[in-house]
Formats: sequence, structure tokens, C-alpha cells
Amino acid sequence: MKTSDSTPAPAETPANQQEQRAAKESADLLKLATELKAAVAKSSKDTLSLAVIRKADEIERVARGMKDRYRADAGVN
Repeated sequence: MKTSDSTPAPAETPANQQEQRAAKESADLLKLATELKAAVAKSSKDTLSLAVIRKADEIERVARGMKDRYRADAGVN
């Protein structure tokens, strides 16, 4: 009887690693966006807190990094 421990793990190919990284980064972006939405909902209609602005900057930084990395991986300039 085979157990799940005896089955070999799938080979870690560059494509698999890239897909896993993209999935993790996408999940991180979703989490950040959800946090931003909650922070915006707590702020008043006329002002945004510094935390909201920082969170938006962080989302932009992560998204831009993903975009640049995937462009480089695809060979597009």
C-alpha cells in the first residue's frame, strides 16, 4: 500500500516556480487591497490617513515589481 509520502514531488521547474511565485504575489496583493479597502472605509470622506496612503504606495510597489519581473521574464521591453 502506497502512502502519499512515497509519491515523488513534482519537479521544480522554472515554470512551476514562476507560477507559485505569481500565485503568492497575487494573494499578497489581494490581502493588501482588502486591508486598503478597510482602512479607506474607516477614514472620513474628506481626508485619508497616512496609513491609507502608505498602504496604497505598498500596493503600487508590489504590483509594479510584478509587472517589471514578468516583462523581463517574457523578454518584452
